[in-house]
Amino acid sequence: MVDVVDVIVHIPLEEEFKEFTKIFPVGENITRDVYLAYFVDAPSNLRVIVIKQEKMGRAAANAACRHILQRYKPKLYICLGIAGGISGDLSLGDVCYTGFLIDVYDNSKITDSDGAEGVNIDFDPEYYYGNRQITAAIGFVRTMPELSHILDYWEEAQRENALSLCPDGVKDTDGNVELIGSPKSMNGFVVCGAVSQSDAYKARLKGVTRSILAVETESGPVFEQCRDAGINALTIRGISDYADPGKKKLEAGSKEQVRKIAAANAATFLHAQLQNQVLLDRLALDEQDNLPLPLVKEPVLAIPNLLESVSFEIDKKLRELSPQYKTKPVGYRLPAPRIRRVFDAASAIADSTPRAIEIVRALSTHRRLIVNVPRGYPDPALAWAIGNSILQVDIAGKKVIPIVIDGKQISPPRMGVAAASPVELVNDVASSGAEYVFIVDSFPLSSKTKVDFMVKEIASWPDAKFVFVVPEDKNLAGKVEQRKLVSSEEFKVCDVSFAEMAVFLESSFEMPSKEAEVIALALQNAFRKFSLPAHPSFFAGLPSDALSALILANRRAELVQLAVDGALSYIVASDNSSIRLSRTTRAAFLRSLVVQQKVEKRKFSESDLVNFAKSMSDDFDYGIDPLSFISGFVDNGIIHFEDDVAHITLPFIESYLLAVELFSYPEMAMRYFSQELDDNFDYLTFDLYCELGPSKSVMEKICADLLESMEPFASPGDENVLLTGELNPVMLRAPARVTALGRRVAEARQALESGADDRAEKVRILDIAERVSEDVASQQDDGERQDSDSEHLAPLQRLVWLWSLGAILLGSGAESLNGADRQKLSALVLTGADRAIHAWTKFIAEIDFSDIKKRIEADEGFKRKIGVKDDDEFQQVVESLVDFGELMGMSEPVTAIISQLMDGAKNGVIGNSLRKVDPGSKVEAIVRAMWLSGIDAREGRHDLKDAISDLPDARVLRSALTSLIIYRVKWQMADHSSKSVMLDAAEYIVKPLNKSFNKSELLRFVTKKGDRKELDDDN
Repeated sequence: MVDVVDVIVHIPLEEEFKEFTKIFPVGENITRDVYLAYFVDAPSNLRVIVIKQEKMGRAAANAACRHILQRYKPKLYICLGIAGGISGDLSLGDVCYTGFLIDVYDNSKITDSDGAEGVNIDFDPEYYYGNRQITAAIGFVRTMPELSHILDYWEEAQRENALSLCPDGVKDTDGNVELIGSPKSMNGFVVCGAVSQSDAYKARLKGVTRSILAVETESGPVFEQCRDAGINALTIRGISDYADPGKKKLEAGSKEQVRKIAAANAATFLHAQLQNQVLLDRLALDEQDNLPLPLVKEPVLAIPNLLESVSFEIDKKLRELSPQYKTKPVGYRLPAPRIRRVFDAASAIADSTPRAIEIVRALSTHRRLIVNVPRGYPDPALAWAIGNSILQVDIAGKKVIPIVIDGKQISPPRMGVAAASPVELVNDVASSGAEYVFIVDSFPLSSKTKVDFMVKEIASWPDAKFVFVVPEDKNLAGKVEQRKLVSSEEFKVCDVSFAEMAVFLESSFEMPSKEAEVIALALQNAFRKFSLPAHPSFFAGLPSDALSALILANRRAELVQLAVDGALSYIVASDNSSIRLSRTTRAAFLRSLVVQQKVEKRKFSESDLVNFAKSMSDDFDYGIDPLSFISGFVDNGIIHFEDDVAHITLPFIESYLLAVELFSYPEMAMRYFSQELDDNFDYLTFDLYCELGPSKSVMEKICADLLESMEPFASPGDENVLLTGELNPVMLRAPARVTALGRRVAEARQALESGADDRAEKVRILDIAERVSEDVASQQDDGERQDSDSEHLAPLQRLVWLWSLGAILLGSGAESLNGADRQKLSALVLTGADRAIHAWTKFIAEIDFSDIKKRIEADEGFKRKIGVKDDDEFQQVVESLVDFGELMGMSEPVTAIISQLMDGAKNGVIGNSLRKVDPGSKVEAIVRAMWLSGIDAREGRHDLKDAISDLPDARVLRSALTSLIIYRVKWQMADHSSKSVMLDAAEYIVKPLNKSFNKSELLRFVTKKGDRKELDDDN
């Protein structure tokens, strides 16, 4: 009979065993054969066994684990010892722990290399996903105030131990001294691999996933046996070295004391955790019970219960929505893409680098984020993937509780975030060391009523953070309303990184690592060529021979078609029915279904969908089993059901199939795209439809509507507000302040993310910046403006909306439109740009920025809240930030509109037609010239110089154009000669404002070695 115990602790090395038994005195000796084992004295009356393997190494770990599990069954099996640090976030003596292990020890292949490393190392990783509730419970000692004494005592005691063993610190390979002080603890991925002193091996490990903390040798076979036996496994490791060539020197220099410190820190960390009430309650559950803990009165359990409910809901939704996630075990971490700040003039002026960052880093500096999702983004589970990625994260010492909300459900007066939450919320989580992060999916930014309601909701959750995940199509038209929700930069989703794409190909297609890297790079380039986000969902279910076809695609619609065909071919191949319908027939069925759902607005329950398939079978006398036919789509992630309503899971499949049908039936397309312009307008389908070839009637309807939307806005001619003396932002009266303040805010962000000592001061600056943005937004709704807003803002939004459709029609349909239509549409887009820029900029200019300064400076409550000590400095920062916000607001319309043209309408054939269009004003000429430069910098340089030659002072316009050019040169252009041409233009534009502009120096800055590599890495 196997005896049940609470915990088994598995120790690989003798030195680790000695440190462990100093903390856990041994009791009953249960040694057998060669396996040293004891019951030990543990806190909380737990039954704990320690076993030491016979010798070091993987085989010995496997044998010891098998031996002890034949005699005892634990609720938790812990592999405890030392490890080599991989992450730069860990220092000597720190402790990492995880239930999520990546085993690369077996099935690795080493081949010769022509490079400096001498060998290629190919991994075939095995992933083990542990119990999230256990790892979350361990992390609560960092975030729950009532548990913080446990961590405080452990840190202080181990600091004293480290100082007694290594009072002078240890020297690294460069001779620098590293002092070992209070250890910190971190949760994340640990790799089980070979003992390493190789930088090349370490770099290759980092390529498996960007969040690896440490490498050790023994946990892989332990986790495998525990998985097979249904036992929760955990590894706890103290960092004894950095897994690099300096390992031996470090150990010798410290006389092995660092290893003792690391082993002792791991053992004492476990001892402290066995006094953690949340962990104890988790272990007290029956080991067969996988349900969330029942709600109890003790406040210490309210947060763990809530996190378990949230974890269960996220896992359920990801299995419904994500083909990548569907077959993964419970606890799998779906990698969330990183995000990058959207261009604004501040980023260029301050020379700040808009690198791709993790969502959690952005949340560490901002209370509210807007994350723009590109058209064609293939993963409908993005909001849930974000929630999944931050589920076990701490931010500024607080445990994150991610709540994903369907933004379309938010509706005044009663359907706020609490009512729309999929789980019941607990009040006052802040007092328990936690904070909510509300991830609001597809919120309608253009709805003034809903935005105003959401602003009140945000105010009612003062300790929460908000992430709004919105399609970028709606972003331009909703800019004014959007400002009420965010306090600083907005972000956009980046491609899935090259490294993660390669790892996905390795695991999904069983490719050697080098081949996976080659294919990943080719796929990434193919997707970028068509302005599609590179994402595994495009080919998650494809047979491997379909990948080469994707790489060779000549058009975006062709690439999407290949992805759709590949997914359907996979369904055909896995169909074991006696009658197997072809891929073509299945695509025809899906097209019919999509038309019924999207055009005819029909909803299909599961039984409705089966009957729909039966009707097709009867009409064509196929004789298939309709239920099995539908199951093929469901089992392979093409269709899912939500509240018994069928949905096409992947947006690009739905949009492509519908676009094909609309292309074939012009009258249907006319009806579908004539629907009211609101947040339900189908931009993705419209984009693909335009590429396939828009009908004459649709093109004429868009042109007519765009022309009609311009009527409320008289042509500004050469009286565009950007050209007159009407705009005179304070910041441009002293240009040096722009650079100084931009850098100061950028430094504040960087310091906040890195945990610099002056964090409190940096937080104050960012708090003031947030308050400025809030007051700017509220100014738009104050008394006198409300009536004019309702009359002015709606027509402006309609103009910008229709202008965006015109730009999409022109950009995506460039090769399908005849020359006359392309010229006509180009002229309309130019005219619309001029009027939209004028009206939008005037709207911003009417804000009373001086009143905002006075209100903030007079708000004593706000000053007390953020801890202002120096009134003079506070006034100076407020004035600078308000002035900065004024300049950025006035610059935004022209940069946003020109950016959309340069990014979305850059087909070379457009340039040929655009040159035949005579601009009707100076602003039209500038927009046209910038647009032509985006198509071909060298061809457009003369147009740009001519457009600027008779430009008046126009400080805001010159500043905005210069900032936009510098940003694009650094981050969106690769050709050196094109960069030089554009910087010539920037120099010509800005000279009247800044005589010291140095083009050659700036060119060196934007083309410095490593820029391209950094950009590729960030993607």
